[in-house]
Amino acid sequence: MKSSKLILAACVFVFAASALAQKTPSEDAVIKLTVQRLIAAQTAFDQKELEAVLAPDFVEISPRGEVDDRAKVIGFYSPEAKSKSGKAPIVVDISEESVRNYGTYAIATIKLTYTLKMPDGQSAARILRGAYVLRSLNGSWKLSSAQYTPMPPPQPPKSVN
Repeated sequence: MKSSKLILAACVFVFAASALAQKTPSEDAVIKLTVQRLIAAQTAFDQKELEAVLAPDFVEISPRGEVDDRAKVIGFYSPEAKSKSGKAPIVVDISEESVRNYGTYAIATIKLTYTLKMPDGQSAARILRGAYVLRSLNGSWKLSSAQYTPMPPPQPPKSVN
């Protein structure tokens, strides 16, 4: 009787631990979320969120090849810059996410498709590949660097006549 109670208690413990583990996001999911937070903060010109996700030594290589430190990146997303950016909504589609986690640092890559409304009312897509280095600092993931590479738009298939 005592052993059956012990087995029952062990089973309850195993099931409870399994349920708890399933509700806890994986480290890779947290890393992806950190990159998504960066993209959302950039789109919203949210300097406070940028300060929260960027490591103190953050460096960005822009699509133009410019190297910007943390202060310059955060400054780029100022309230004044937001008002100059216009009122047209920008939609960002994140796809092809990949994470390589090495414990205290990770490398993430994503494909970013920005869809913008042009002054003539048409939509235009800009596609970038983002590469990010993240570090675990004081128990949370912070971005140490980002590099953006422009990708050419997809070309329509050539007709064979």
